[in-house]
Amino acid sequence: MTVAIVRVPVKVRGLAVLTRKAIVTRRFGADAWRHLYRDVAAAHSCFRSLIMPDSLVPLSAYLALHDELIRRLYADEAASNVELGRESARMAMSRARSKVASRRDPPSAIVACSAARSGSSVSPISEAPSSDKRASRTVASNRSRVPPI
Repeated sequence: MTVAIVRVPVKVRGLAVLTRKAIVTRRFGADAWRHLYRDVAAAHSCFRSLIMPDSLVPLSAYLALHDELIRRLYADEAASNVELGRESARMAMSRARSKVASRRDPPSAIVACSAARSGSSVSPISEAPSSDKRASRTVASNRSRVPPI
C-alpha cells in the first residue's frame, strides 16, 4: 500500500497582518509601518495587493513580515514576541467584544456604550426643518421603529 503525501500550503488570514499594522502604527507611527511593509512587499508579492481581513496570506510571507517587524522595531528578544502576542490578543478580544455587542444590541446602544466608555456625550442627529410634509412623516414613522437607548 502506498500513501500519497499531499502538501497543502498553510495560509494566514489577513486579519493577522492588519492587527500587526494597527499595533505598529499606534506604537511606532505610520511611517515605520510604511517602510517595513514596503520592504517586505518587495520580497513577497502577496503583500503588493490589498490585504483585507479575509484575505489569505502564505504562512512563509507572514512569518517573514513578523520576523522583520521584530528585527527592526523590537529588541529581537523572546520578550518582544511575548509583548507583541499580548497586544495582538488584547486587540482580538476587544474586536470580538465589539462584534458580539453589534449582533446583540442595536447600533444606537453601541454608540451610547462606546461614548460612555470614552466619557463623551452623544446626542441624536437633528433633522433640518423641512417644508416637505411627506419627508417629515417618513422621519416620524422611522423614529417610532427605533428602539430607545
